[in-house]
Amino acid sequence: MQAITPVDIHIENERQDGSNIEKYTKTSTRRGRQIPRMHTRVTNKTKTKKIKTILSPSSHIPKQIVIPKLVLSKRSQSSSLNREPWVPAPGRSTKGQKVSWLNTKSHLEINPVTEFTIDDEDSWNIEHDKYDENIKLMTEIQNYERRIQKVIEDIGTLKEFIHKHTNYKQTNQLRSNIDSSLFELERFQQNNARYIKPNSTSKILRSKSLSPIRNYNTNTNNNNNRSSSLDELQRRQNLTSKVSFYDDPIIERRKVRNTTPIRGPIHLNPDREQLLITLADSEVDIAQITKKLSSLTDILRKLKFGFYFKDGQTVTYEIEQLYQQRNELLHLIEQFERSNSKLKKFLQHQYHLEAEHGIINDQYDKLKTYIDENRQIKRLLIDRENDNIALQTELEHIKTQSIGFDTMKTSLEHNRAHLQRQLYTKEGEIHRLQSALR
Repeated sequence: MQAITPVDIHIENERQDGSNIEKYTKTSTRRGRQIPRMHTRVTNKTKTKKIKTILSPSSHIPKQIVIPKLVLSKRSQSSSLNREPWVPAPGRSTKGQKVSWLNTKSHLEINPVTEFTIDDEDSWNIEHDKYDENIKLMTEIQNYERRIQKVIEDIGTLKEFIHKHTNYKQTNQLRSNIDSSLFELERFQQNNARYIKPNSTSKILRSKSLSPIRNYNTNTNNNNNRSSSLDELQRRQNLTSKVSFYDDPIIERRKVRNTTPIRGPIHLNPDREQLLITLADSEVDIAQITKKLSSLTDILRKLKFGFYFKDGQTVTYEIEQLYQQRNELLHLIEQFERSNSKLKKFLQHQYHLEAEHGIINDQYDKLKTYIDENRQIKRLLIDRENDNIALQTELEHIKTQSIGFDTMKTSLEHNRAHLQRQLYTKEGEIHRLQSALR
């Protein structure tokens, strides 16, 4: 608490014997604090004398001079006969003040009633407080700017991380490759379905190149052993579940979020598991086809060296049919290996896609947490900005108060100068009156 104590001015040229100066201290309460104030009061205890008759040489008319008893109190509002009316200074801070003069000894009393109190907890001056507050405010602003810059840099690094780990072009290319491979598989299946008859259970599923075998199987009854092997092959092919991608549910859900677990081992859905089982069965069929082919090669070797006879003669037609059957089996094996390789590629690609979906889901969760953290940081920054605005408003209010105090101080100085000028004029008038009275 810094208080500006009002100035008590007491000016006199010569004190009378009957005058009395009283000084006393009065405690005033201001904003819950007691402040001592010193007051000065000049009291002139002069009794009124009797009327004296003065004869003037010119007019011989007696004049009466009355010297009244003057008791000047602190806040007396009574007017004096020998005192001119008080003219206030042209300032706004003279309201409530009292200025009085005595008649002959130039006594002046100024009793201001306004008290200026400036609240300052550290008992420092206003300029020092302004400087400290400005330094603190600038430091806080710089800290917040650094935090904002750090948040912007973190967001930039996060965007770079997302761009590095998620390549949308590659994902779209993979999707287009999957669509093209599925389309080729469907077209291949439709082309094969054209040459398949629904009631043919004892014929090999081939095109026109298999017509000699079909004719031979329908018109010949002497080759039961070989026809039974072919029937076994056809029966195995019919029992093997055909893989169809036409109604695959994964195609419909390709553009939807995958149901693969996010963490832990990657498990395929039941359709993919069934596809893997079918692929394993087809590999078993491949092994059986190779066994059949090896048996056919043994038969051909025997026929070639003349160890396989029927009724004492070699069967040349059987040899030709065996060669043709061998070629057809080789063709079937090549076709199966081709489709099997496509299925393997598709499954591998699908497995990688599901793994990528799991990684993308992990990254999505991380990004979601980062976004939540960024929102919290934004809320904190908004709160800090509001605090800064409140501090700036308070600083402006303090500046306005300091300007008002400076203005009041300047007004007081002007009032003091004005009063001193009036004092000098009054002293001149008093001297002139004294000389006239003498």
